[in-house]
Amino acid sequence: MLFKTLSLMPAKKTILHVIDYMGRGGAEVMLVRLLKELTEYNHIVVTLNAKASFSVTEINCNEFYCLNMGSFSKFPWAAIKLRRFIKKEISI
Repeated sequence: MLFKTLSLMPAKKTILHVIDYMGRGGAEVMLVRLLKELTEYNHIVVTLNAKASFSVTEINCNEFYCLNMGSFSKFPWAAIKLRRFIKKEISI
């Protein structure tokens, strides 16, 4: 008798990471390391700004989105966009 091992395995949980931008600062470097180490999860990375110092291959995530906030005065609009994204993309 054959067993379906895939059906017995639970689906990967998803972690949503929200960060200002992907520069080469401490938080960003730690996030890149975390993405490489936690392979048992799906990772979605959302940045508020487009500035990035890492290449696409260095950011090992399932999905990557930028809200293009620009200046801090646009933070309320970025928060609304983030809320819409979470409602659309992530089932809680």
